[in-house]
Amino acid sequence: MEKFEEIQKRDYLSIAESAIYLGVSKRTIERSIASGNLKVVRLGHRVIVPRESINKMLGL
Repeated sequence: MEKFEEIQKRDYLSIAESAIYLGVSKRTIERSIASGNLKVVRLGHRVIVPRESINKMLGL
């Protein structure tokens, strides 16, 4: 639970953190990125998921 509370405060998440935040698997997040439903920022080999992108995907 502590990890979830920490994740809620962040504006940018990793794929793994996004999966925890949404309660889905990392693979589900990866499929959402591949389909274009979830926009990400790529920094070299890192993939960062803006919270704003998650909110848009959810229609919030």
